[in-house]
Amino acid sequence: MMERTERLEARISGDMKSLVKEAAVLRGRSLSEFVVSAAVEKAEEVMAEEGCYWKLNAEESVAFVQRLLEDREPNSRFKQAFADHEEWVRG
Repeated sequence: MMERTERLEARISGDMKSLVKEAAVLRGRSLSEFVVSAAVEKAEEVMAEEGCYWKLNAEESVAFVQRLLEDREPNSRFKQAFADHEEWVRG
């Protein structure tokens, strides 16, 4: 579990707080736990939709880094993609 050292504050209406608090109770969580988990879930959803990151487990992370560190000659598809990019950039 990650160490929680940062604070997050927000001003909301009484009705909004009552709604969120009731939902937290229904899930058996504290208000803070409920709000944080909902915010993190939504943030991860948005990041995934926008293609901003991948979620890799430890084994996948090691394999990914090893592939990045391999000293390999670019293949024909890479060379063509690079040429296409250069042409597109230079117009």
